[in-house]
Amino acid sequence: MDREQRRRGKRGRALRRAAYVGRQQSGLDQAALDEAMATRQPPADDGARWVPIGPSVVRKGQAVDHPRVTGRIRDLAVAPTGRRAYAASAKGGVWYTGDGGATWASVDGGVVRAPGGPTNAQVCGCLLVAFGESAESDVVLVGTGEEIPVDNAFASSMGGVGVLAATGPVTGRPWARSGRGVFAGQALYRLVRDPSATPGGDGDTVLACSTAGAFLGERDGGYAWRPLVGRPACDAVWLPDGRLFVLLVDGALIEPGQSGEITLPMPADARREGIGSLAVAGPDRFYLLGEIVREEDKKPALWRIDARPGQQPRATRIAGVPKMLWGGQRDFDQALVVESRGDLDRVYLGGSGLDPGLRHGDHCAALYCFEVPARTGRRLAPVAGISRTGLTGGGAGAVHQGLIGNTLHPDVHVIRLAGPPARRQVWTGCDGGVFVSDRAGQVYSFRSANNGIAVLEPNFVRGHPRSSQLVAMGVQDNGTPVRSGDTTWELIQEGDGGGVVFVPTAPQVLIRQVYNAVWASALAKVVDPLQRAPRRPSFPERDGEFEDAECQASAFYSSAAVVTDPGFRPLRTRLAIGTNRVWLTDDIGLDEERANTWRVLPLERGRPADPRAGWTPKGRHHYDPDFGVPGLRGVVTMSWASTTELLVVYERGLVRYTEEDPENDIWSGQVLRAGVPPLPSDAILTDVGAVPGTRDFYLATTGVAGTGVETLWHHRDGEFRPTGLRDQLLPRDPVFAVVLDPADPAVVFAGTATGVWRGVRGDDNGHVWTEYTAGLPRAVVQDLSVWTAPEDEEEEDTADAPRLLRAALQSRGVWEIDLAHPARRHTWIRATAHDDRRRATAAAADPWPASDLAEYRSPAPDDEFTGSPDIVVRPRWTATGRPPRFAGEIPSDTDGYADFDDWFRRTPDHRLWTFQTAFRWLYPGVVANGLWTYTMDTMVALHRASLGSPAEPVIDKRLWDAVVRTRLTAAGDPTTDPSGTPAVFRAPWQTPLAPDAAPCEPDLTELVVPPAITADRIWVVYREPCTVDVLAHHRDAREVPAGEAAVTLLWRAGGRSPDELMELPVTGIADYLTGASPAVPGGWRAVSRRLAVPLGGHLPRGTSIDVDLSAAPAGRFALPLAYVTSTADDQPPLRPPVSPRDSVRELVRRWPQLAARVVKLTDRP
Repeated sequence: MDREQRRRGKRGRALRRAAYVGRQQSGLDQAALDEAMATRQPPADDGARWVPIGPSVVRKGQAVDHPRVTGRIRDLAVAPTGRRAYAASAKGGVWYTGDGGATWASVDGGVVRAPGGPTNAQVCGCLLVAFGESAESDVVLVGTGEEIPVDNAFASSMGGVGVLAATGPVTGRPWARSGRGVFAGQALYRLVRDPSATPGGDGDTVLACSTAGAFLGERDGGYAWRPLVGRPACDAVWLPDGRLFVLLVDGALIEPGQSGEITLPMPADARREGIGSLAVAGPDRFYLLGEIVREEDKKPALWRIDARPGQQPRATRIAGVPKMLWGGQRDFDQALVVESRGDLDRVYLGGSGLDPGLRHGDHCAALYCFEVPARTGRRLAPVAGISRTGLTGGGAGAVHQGLIGNTLHPDVHVIRLAGPPARRQVWTGCDGGVFVSDRAGQVYSFRSANNGIAVLEPNFVRGHPRSSQLVAMGVQDNGTPVRSGDTTWELIQEGDGGGVVFVPTAPQVLIRQVYNAVWASALAKVVDPLQRAPRRPSFPERDGEFEDAECQASAFYSSAAVVTDPGFRPLRTRLAIGTNRVWLTDDIGLDEERANTWRVLPLERGRPADPRAGWTPKGRHHYDPDFGVPGLRGVVTMSWASTTELLVVYERGLVRYTEEDPENDIWSGQVLRAGVPPLPSDAILTDVGAVPGTRDFYLATTGVAGTGVETLWHHRDGEFRPTGLRDQLLPRDPVFAVVLDPADPAVVFAGTATGVWRGVRGDDNGHVWTEYTAGLPRAVVQDLSVWTAPEDEEEEDTADAPRLLRAALQSRGVWEIDLAHPARRHTWIRATAHDDRRRATAAAADPWPASDLAEYRSPAPDDEFTGSPDIVVRPRWTATGRPPRFAGEIPSDTDGYADFDDWFRRTPDHRLWTFQTAFRWLYPGVVANGLWTYTMDTMVALHRASLGSPAEPVIDKRLWDAVVRTRLTAAGDPTTDPSGTPAVFRAPWQTPLAPDAAPCEPDLTELVVPPAITADRIWVVYREPCTVDVLAHHRDAREVPAGEAAVTLLWRAGGRSPDELMELPVTGIADYLTGASPAVPGGWRAVSRRLAVPLGGHLPRGTSIDVDLSAAPAGRFALPLAYVTSTADDQPPLRPPVSPRDSVRELVRRWPQLAARVVKLTDRP
């Protein structure tokens, strides 16, 4: 498949994805629901509170070098210094950073639901921010609504509620909404301000470009909007002299108040159409990026418009725009910014994505940097040192001339500039979040700036059958992430992500949907039902359409369902997957030598059959396309009512499949079509939930816009009965998910466009509904699931087991609530990598010891509680007396791996990490993770060339000495001044914009590499002054203010073995840590630190403590014990249920606030 075919396929998938989403949410009136919820009293905090479990960021994302990613960012506003910024997410509201993108927090918080006004901007289209001296004085305007540009009857503008305005919203001040009558249901593309206006004051004048046209908003207490242009407008520029230019979606560039359009040079038989972008280059000069359409040919184009005072505007066509800037995604992936650099204009262009052609690379962002003479130039040229190919003579290592987006996630929506010209910052927002360069966008200089932006859009969420910590989800356009920590997740499948399910009897197996009928598992003996291919099956597409008719007929996203069959020995799992019919496998994971088999469930009474037994990917389609097809279009979701009964929701109805005669394998199907009374024909079916122990079930629907038709039905005794959920709010509140409480089948949970509702069913079939949203942000609930402890656990292990209801929120990730226990707000720390501290005893066993995803996962520590991932030890930065000694060449290994999976199996190297801790201050795109990457390859070769050495990716003594001796100014700039601070060993998460940043969860996972790890997984560290980094977690959606969370570190050194230290008696430890005794326990040293940053449930944070491990002999062991707490913790504080005779190991195992990391000491070579 060539590049053009891949682009058409991606465009086709984007169309189908948008159609799926649009169909689900067609007619949704977010503004009316927002107002209705605002008038309700917030739910009582009765001890049940939701907490976030992420993703606050996803590791190993889609781009070259696999950076950290999050969800779609539509717009950015960045302060001139670059230290403060706002990000408008597609559907997750507005986010704020005060540390140059090191961390982010939701502007709305998402935890307080108070009457009297909207509390969440939610669906964002654009931002306009006038920065004050601090966040308290920032004037912030948010244009809501995002258009999904698809030629499909189901597509719609997403959730526009008008323009939201606030001064200092970060401090909790509420939004004031305006323009609902004008903009409700519309999408806002751009907000621009009259340069003569005072931001936020009376008389402030703002232009809004929207799908409804261009409107002027004038403030007099609030903003009142009047029409200026009656045709859809996508962008505008307001020049310093007061001249206003508006770009229309129909192709016209106009100056309101002046007659006619501004002529854009192009062939006589061509036209400009669709979305375009404008960017100011100077006081009388701006640029236009758009697309020229000429019959079937479409090309991106750039014009410079000279608008000198007193003269007619004149446009000049600028050649050199990359032809495949955005493929077929012009109206969705587009960005432009221009800055004047003396006689040159520097032009940054953003589009969709491309394959840069690197062996182990990935699709990356179509982001380019060019320059052109400011007044006379007619062709773009790559910029020396920024975007040129080659490594000498001004080359920057670009793969293609002008390309700088290698390490960014595809699909760019916004580019912003900040900082002084000599240290220009380039900020970008894309489908993978925010990326920042402080080297003017130099290729490979971008760093991921996504920690804390929890805006992924999950479709389905499921937990591991044996672990309360391990969760997987399918995400719109961001693949399949799995939870690898607390709120940090890892991507194990790129692209799209739909249904996910673990196999209970083979828990190492995760089945996951990509899209349509493309399902995958990484095990060689697990095959999909259509292609019968292991690992990563794919279907050929032409012009965005599948060649396989069954795959084409499948819903873009759908779920799978599993049930354990206790009557079968050995125990087996029944797994069902839907296309336009239902496929069943009963032998998945039963035979390690043979692949599982698939059959289709019949509609008429009979046996399941395999209608694709003769199908081959390259041959003719020898299969029966009609067997088991009910003609209800694609499967949406399904649920097992028992081991012999499966409920399946199709787009046009529901089918109950029943195994009538298990001994003879006889099945039948009962069809219940949508539109058969009382179900309305216009209602969209979204989910089904079986009532345990009965043949009853709940059917979720979107209802019908403009009517009072029920949205959740209870099917009982063969009849559909309304549940009364529709009556809770006056506006229609579509139901997207339903699940029953396995401990009480009379309790049902419904996920809607406004949150979660809890219903209790009475004997008369009546339901009492209550809002179940304490701590939950306002967002659409896409999916609900309940995790329970496995039934085969010992009774003593299940006594304190949680029962976790999980909600997948649109653009706000996954949240959970414990149905078995009252919520307790407390600070905690992990004892093992697979622990969530939900039980009195920490999880000891890795739930995936032989996982099908082992190639992607970080190595798990052992089950001896000696390797908490929240405690790491590294060389002390300020104690570096002399640079680390060179110990031999380090060549690149980026081309030394046979396949893509091997890339993630590499072992980080401490020597390379040491070099990277200094090198990253010269090249900020370098990640100090001890691994060679394409960024490292290019930057090492480039730096060697600057030293006069051959331009190749190898670290020799000359390069090592030059880099590890680097000194830094107070501002973080490299300097030759010997009084500067050393760069080597400085905390590898700190940057010039965040020089004192505290670590986040993925920092401790990725950015600290020990010199060695023993066979029993004990870290080896040098016996010298060290720094211990400790990460704290908080179980509550409310944030702990800076200075109110604390870490106490106890440590001792000299043990002859890990067991000797871990089996020490706990005498005095608990009393000292809880304050009951002021005496430090004998043989231990202690120090306490308060966290200098806020600690929230969505973003664990850490602190650093210096210790001296130089006194103990080499070969001995040291034990740091970390205890975490906060003033926000519920009282009385948690106490460990241990006796003074118990060991340190037992104390760590039973106390959620305590963890350990044993290290072995050795001499530095």
